[in-house]
Amino acid sequence: MGAGWRAAPPRYTMDAWSRGLQGVAVVTVLIDAEGKVAAAVLASSSGHPELDALAFEAANASRFRRKESAERATGLSVARIPFHFNVADSGRP
Repeated sequence: MGAGWRAAPPRYTMDAWSRGLQGVAVVTVLIDAEGKVAAAVLASSSGHPELDALAFEAANASRFRRKESAERATGLSVARIPFHFNVADSGRP
């Protein structure tokens, strides 16, 4: 794909954290020539709608750095981003 990305990991809400919700949500994003998310879709659910929504929000807020060859080819790139939610690793929100 050729794009680099950076995003702060999604943060648990206090409710999701206190209930111990965990899982991996995968979001597929379409990236425009400026590195902004043009469209996003949930590719794989974490099993919890609240976590999926947090992953979707984080994906939409992400910024990407694209290789010039990808920009010249189509103007768009696609990335699949896994967002891992693990109560033990997250600390209290």
